[in-house]
Amino acid sequence: MSQTLHFRTAHQGDIPRLLTLINTAYQALIHEPWAEEIGMPDEPRATVDSLRSDLARTDGRIVVGEQEGHLVVCAWLGEEKDGAGYFGMFAVDPDCQGQGLGKKMLDEAVRWHAAAGRHAIRLGVIRPRRELMAWYNRQGFEYTGDSSSFDPGAGHAPVPLDVMEMPLAKYRHQACYR
Repeated sequence: MSQTLHFRTAHQGDIPRLLTLINTAYQALIHEPWAEEIGMPDEPRATVDSLRSDLARTDGRIVVGEQEGHLVVCAWLGEEKDGAGYFGMFAVDPDCQGQGLGKKMLDEAVRWHAAAGRHAIRLGVIRPRRELMAWYNRQGFEYTGDSSSFDPGAGHAPVPLDVMEMPLAKYRHQACYR
């Protein structure tokens, strides 16, 4: 029997659980060969201060997915300067991976951005993660040929990202956040 996944906008009271979810998910990746190859820092991905700042931003929101009161997936849904949507800070509880939660979160992001009138949704994939680019490609994203970077802070080198995009013209879904 599958558990119901409920999506909502995160709030300040979620910070302790968001810290656990995001940092546990990212820590699980640190010792992958590709992460060591590019020098991913072995430090927390999120801090209390960074999450407070993200939750106060007006150009997006953190959306969380809950099952039976537990945060199991989250992502940053933002707006780019050209009106495209952005999907980032994506994390799935490592104990819940392989259950389709990532796909459900991505589907929710697509619905939310389409309902907000965005013309496309963009994301950045860490350059060595070709298998992840292939997964996003199967979901409807295409590599744009552009690149960007993620600044992990604390004097670490920026992490290279390949930009992918999916047009949203065909989506007419509605999403509701409390």
